[in-house]
Amino acid sequence: MVRYTRLLILIGLILFFKALSGQSYGLSAGLRLGNGPERTIGLTGQYRLADHLTIEGIVQTDFSNEHTAHFLIQEHQPFLTKRFNLYMGTGVSFGTERSRLVDPVTSVEGYTVGNSTIGVDLMLGMEVTLLSYSVSMDVKPNVNIVGREPWVENQVGISVRSVIISGAKQNKAKRKRERNQRQKARQKRRESREPWLGEWYQELFKKT
Repeated sequence: MVRYTRLLILIGLILFFKALSGQSYGLSAGLRLGNGPERTIGLTGQYRLADHLTIEGIVQTDFSNEHTAHFLIQEHQPFLTKRFNLYMGTGVSFGTERSRLVDPVTSVEGYTVGNSTIGVDLMLGMEVTLLSYSVSMDVKPNVNIVGREPWVENQVGISVRSVIISGAKQNKAKRKRERNQRQKARQKRRESREPWLGEWYQELFKKT
């Protein structure tokens, strides 16, 4: 009895992971909550360019002094299933932020706001996609190039995105495009051979 129970559990786990690995996303979008020097809320969207390669766009604000946009490219590696990914990425950011100032004489700390900033993002995270939603948690250090002090700030973010285009649908569309391209290439080759064949037949008829 115990043997059959273990076998059923094993079969159930295999079917469960197989069902999960049969789904993924091609395009997803939703909300992102960030917790760093300032708490922010924003929009996030992801699009899969190729296997394991995704681009993400983020716009976020604290409704006060922080208004930034981020564009990243990420490498995703499945863990157990395609629905559970570990990923890392990098990208660029720009916007307006506050900057810390310290008076060298009095050591009094203050801030300036509305500073135009440009920076570089790094990202490390994990993502789970179930049903039609993708939930991720990431750590996103930002290295400032222009406009802000301190030059490094960290943010922890939680994103919940709705799957707009599934991975299966995206793969189907890709195969259809590739099939159409092959058909057009074959048609073009046939058309390029027709004049040559016509001339060959004309020369053959002249000789006969």
